[in-house]
Amino acid sequence: MFTPDVASQFCMGCGAPLPAGAQFCAYCGRSVPASGGGSGGTPLAASAPIGPPAAPPPIPAPASAGPPRPRRRGLRIVLIILLIVVVVIAALAIYGYYTTVDVTTLNIYAPDDVCGLNVYLISYSGFNASTGSSVPLSLLVPNNNTTSCTLHGVTTNSSGFGVEDVQLPGPIAGYTGGVQSNGTLNLTLTLPGSHYSGIVNLIFH
Repeated sequence: MFTPDVASQFCMGCGAPLPAGAQFCAYCGRSVPASGGGSGGTPLAASAPIGPPAAPPPIPAPASAGPPRPRRRGLRIVLIILLIVVVVIAALAIYGYYTTVDVTTLNIYAPDDVCGLNVYLISYSGFNASTGSSVPLSLLVPNNNTTSCTLHGVTTNSSGFGVEDVQLPGPIAGYTGGVQSNGTLNLTLTLPGSHYSGIVNLIFH
């Protein structure tokens, strides 16, 4: 019985024994394929499986500037507070301007020369009040005549103003002996609904 050499191979075409390392069969001339096993061929190393491409290295985040310095933050807070204060003051000034009536002077006119006031004009100090309000006034009315006089009424020709609740004085004694007599006139002056600054005329009759 033929016992093949462990180092030999057999031809795939004719089955003839092949010496180790032969590339062609000596009987049929057929090419001998390289074998992955035995001593006749050099085994090829198995290639490593190709995996997914490696991920690109992460891009480092830009360096943070860090929290603002306490001094800069404090300065910013101070500036914001100052801005708020300026805005509030400006708003109050504008509001006060448009909601205030500033009567600088009350001028008295007497077209019919009642109590001699057409010759010797008089005036009273003014006041400040809110628009649309009513201001009660108490005025002393002098008599420039040497005889007694009587005030019969009071009106105004200043636009937006009105006279209400008039309480006229009684007869006012004449100017005698170097002493001038006065009566007391009480009235309510109604004010316009918009800003006003100037003189208001009161007309005595």
